[in-house]
Amino acid sequence: MVAARQGASRAVSRAAVLGEAIGAFALVFAGCGAVMVVAETGAFGAAGIAAAFGLVIGAMVYALGHVSGAHFNPAVTVTFALTRCSPWRQVPAYVAAQVVGALVAAGVLRFTLGDVASLGANTPSGSSAQSFAWRSC
Repeated sequence: MVAARQGASRAVSRAAVLGEAIGAFALVFAGCGAVMVVAETGAFGAAGIAAAFGLVIGAMVYALGHVSGAHFNPAVTVTFALTRCSPWRQVPAYVAAQVVGALVAAGVLRFTLGDVASLGANTPSGSSAQSFAWRSC
């Protein structure tokens, strides 16, 4: 019985995985959605985009931080594991949930707003060599 409890405590909780998916969805939906709206309307500019990303991160950390740790990004999840702030056993489930949440958000944006501003993705503006040089820094 004790061994069963210990095994269960080592598993990643469904609530934490769902929290990561919801947080990643919210981040992509609000942040990239803001980029798309600015591209179409010019309504609130770069400051509005930054505010959208910042406010959604703040809201999701407040709402879900106690559930999952509020990583919402595979780079954050892997970095936390590398620095021993989170266990490695969380990484596969968290990253999968984050990718699914982000893809669903991108799909919703594509369905509702169309193909605007590359769905809010960063795209290189120079040549391939320039992009490689800047990305390598």
